[in-house]
Amino acid sequence: MLWIEAHELSGHMLDTWPKGDWCSSGDNDKEDDTGDDGANRTPWELARLLATLTTLRDTMRIEAALALLTARRGHNKSDNAAILRAVALFPPEREAGMIEAIIAGHATEALAPCCALLRAAVAGPFAAEPKHLATAAEGLIASLPGDPTLARVDQWGRRRHVTPGAGAIADLVRIAEAVDAELASRLVEHLLAWPKTYGFDRALVPAVKRLLEGGARRSGAAMTRLLAACLSHLKTRAAEPLEAPQNWSRPSDIGCSCEHCAALRHFLANPVTETWTLKAAQHFRSHVEDKIRTARADLDVRTERRGSPHSLVCRKNSASYERRVAQRRQDLADIATLKGNMDAGRGH
Repeated sequence: MLWIEAHELSGHMLDTWPKGDWCSSGDNDKEDDTGDDGANRTPWELARLLATLTTLRDTMRIEAALALLTARRGHNKSDNAAILRAVALFPPEREAGMIEAIIAGHATEALAPCCALLRAAVAGPFAAEPKHLATAAEGLIASLPGDPTLARVDQWGRRRHVTPGAGAIADLVRIAEAVDAELASRLVEHLLAWPKTYGFDRALVPAVKRLLEGGARRSGAAMTRLLAACLSHLKTRAAEPLEAPQNWSRPSDIGCSCEHCAALRHFLANPVTETWTLKAAQHFRSHVEDKIRTARADLDVRTERRGSPHSLVCRKNSASYERRVAQRRQDLADIATLKGNMDAGRGH
């Protein structure tokens, strides 16, 4: 009797569930850089209902809830556990089809959650037969962003260029290598074809390190190619000359041709001048400060508030060189990590 009442109540809830598109909480992209997989975050309300229906084993209502979720064009990573428990009540072919439908409907808007969902499915219920998820994996990889100039435009006229991070890429490699070697090769071709979308430093090197730390096979079709590409990138940069500044000349790539920015460029290029003062109205000083920040110019700036108008005092530093020293240190450490793993792989 209680089950019937719950069944009827959930039916009313689903019939009146608000229609509309999914909105990201912002947590899904942060995972790729911070390692936060969303496991401690509250699932979306529909996923919470789905979890209750799974406890009741109400497959009829589960199908209705999954249809609503799929139509929302996205979900959060914290919803994945509820989704997988729900679809597990169905036969494997139907289960795979439900996951495929979610991936097809959500990958564009919620790429990282879809990668995490499919990886969990490949590692969990489909570990013995991952090829059941081949169509879902192919669809996910086909949906990956490529040329940033072709990214779709949002309602405000801005290009929505998705830049997948290390977590999503690591998930994709695990998925592709479990499902099909040819698919894994196609994945790596795509990742390496668009360096502005899948940068080595922001995405590929951290993804490979994450995969190696997680015990990924070094001999897989994707891992072999990614390891070699990452090592080549790191070794090339580590071989570049690294010399401390010999005078006060600094890079002067200031993206403006106004009078004050022209004076700033002249100052930066001057090998004997350490400081420069701009005495001007606030909006001129703010403009120059903004251009300095944008160019990451080697300057420390402060406002001197004596007299009127106030003055912007710029003093040259060695920030670019210091960043390169830090980068060199990190590159050498990463080379040792990746090369050590390659050598270890040959020993097995």
